[in-house]
Amino acid sequence: MRVILFVCVLLMSVSVANAQNTTSDAIAYNDNIVAQQFVYVDAISLMMSAPLLDSAGLWSGYYQAVVMVKRCNLTIQSLQAFDGDTEFLSATKALFQYYEDSFINDYPKLLKALLMANASVAEYAEMNDIVTKIAENEAVLDAKFMAAQSAFAAKHGFTLEETENEIYYED
Repeated sequence: MRVILFVCVLLMSVSVANAQNTTSDAIAYNDNIVAQQFVYVDAISLMMSAPLLDSAGLWSGYYQAVVMVKRCNLTIQSLQAFDGDTEFLSATKALFQYYEDSFINDYPKLLKALLMANASVAEYAEMNDIVTKIAENEAVLDAKFMAAQSAFAAKHGFTLEETENEIYYED
């Protein structure tokens, strides 16, 4: 009898805990993801804060930025879907994985090109191709992320507004 009572109490507490996912919880979940996006932006700013011809400064900033981006992606990859919303989570994880992959694979090529004193036209063209590739790939993933984020907000009763910093409010 005690076992049955214990199981019933346990099931009730799990049900109550699951029912407590409110709009403010959804906003906090979204805000956590947005905060990680700002970490990514800060990492790029850190990397580019050294004067362009300061090789040691650029590489130092790059390595510090890689740590930030990896930590940020690890945070995102460890998230669980909020109320079973796997679309938003999948889009978020794909975008952040791309951030890390491009940071590791593409950004070093850009830094090397930036540090070339006498880059040829072909080398500048290659650098532009890298920047274009990063921007195009990120735009596709970002569009999927924003669509999933908007659907998530609508589903959980809040609206996204784009300002300098995104503002969320309950409907």
